[in-house]
Amino acid sequence: MTQQEQILKTGSDGAYGSTMEALRRAETSLPDLTTSYDGEIRSLYEKIVNRPAFRYEAESDPLYGMYRDRYVREGSLAMRDTIGRSAALTGGYGSSYAQSVGQQQYDAYLQKLNDVMPELYGAAFKRWQAEGEAMSDQLGHATALAQDEYGRKRDKRSMAADIEKKDYDRRWAAYQSLISVIAQSGYQPSDQELAETGMSRALADALLKEFQRIRTAGGGGGGGYRTGSGGYSGKSTASAASSGSKEAVKLSEKSNSEKTRRR
Repeated sequence: MTQQEQILKTGSDGAYGSTMEALRRAETSLPDLTTSYDGEIRSLYEKIVNRPAFRYEAESDPLYGMYRDRYVREGSLAMRDTIGRSAALTGGYGSSYAQSVGQQQYDAYLQKLNDVMPELYGAAFKRWQAEGEAMSDQLGHATALAQDEYGRKRDKRSMAADIEKKDYDRRWAAYQSLISVIAQSGYQPSDQELAETGMSRALADALLKEFQRIRTAGGGGGGGYRTGSGGYSGKSTASAASSGSKEAVKLSEKSNSEKTRRR
């Protein structure tokens, strides 16, 4: 591994990696895909699937209680009326016959209660069905609202992820380009350029130092270098340019390898 490759590896694992980590953390803060209706949907679903089967219990049916009270009251009145009429016919004395006839009147009214039971059962079943259908309608409505909210969040997340990816790719391309420029010409980037690419000043200085070493080893003079705020001064030898170009190719290949590993 050449000195420049070692510098690039250190820089990619360190300064640039730290900058790009901020972008990767941003991806985790993208809008989640849960909805404000998820809790309601789970609650309704649990109620529907765990709902007991229909079972008619007359004693807990208010309608049955109304009919029962009505027929017991009317039956009692009919029984007393019958017994009273019988007593009047016998001079005010009751008889077993009068009691028997009175009881028959009472039982006749209780039979009316039994006769209405199928109607009460059917009414209770319809109420049970209507309650289930209402819960199903609520579930369907909440699901539709959740799907709409989910779609909006999904689109927003997709757009945010696309923006993050483009920003990542832009920074990566700028980072590679800046490495090549420094390696080939000894360019000294400005603070703004470093901030835009995610490169640290320490890495830029290390690459610049290596460029100067290569120039010196290649027979170049002590010429100047370009900066982000000024022009380029001094001369570079053909040997230095050739060496810089070769190193730039290696750096570019290394950068691509780093990008593949990070993605």
